[in-house]
Amino acid sequence: MKNKEQNPTISIDTLYSEACTTLRHYSRASMTIRVLSFAQAMVIVSGIGLLVQGNYYLKASFASVFGLFFTFTLFRLQSAYFKNAKTLMNHISKMEEKYDGDNMGSIRPLKMQRNERIDSIWKESIIIHGPYFLFGLMFVFLAIYNVFQVNIT
Repeated sequence: MKNKEQNPTISIDTLYSEACTTLRHYSRASMTIRVLSFAQAMVIVSGIGLLVQGNYYLKASFASVFGLFFTFTLFRLQSAYFKNAKTLMNHISKMEEKYDGDNMGSIRPLKMQRNERIDSIWKESIIIHGPYFLFGLMFVFLAIYNVFQVNIT
């Protein structure tokens, strides 16, 4: 009978497989949040449009503020997934370098291609965070517009 305090050895193949599975999860979750952010922006903007059409400017401005906060929440979730995926990708590529030698595993070419596409903070801001900035700016402008409409009427 094995001692419960003994640590079973885990093979490198198992660790690599688990790490790649986790990376796929982070990648899929990040993309799902991006799609969700597009859907929520369209739904909230449609609701704001209906409120404005009915001259409910105060309610429309509150909906705009809600949309801004909801977009910020989705932005933070996607940013966390993106950072975790980037960290995990670095660890997996180091594992590939150490145990695979000169042969390129499946993650190192992906990491190199990703680093070429996103090689500056500006590209990261536009490519990764751009939709959130756009939606946030849209909700700010809608809130300002609706507040001015409340003051006019």
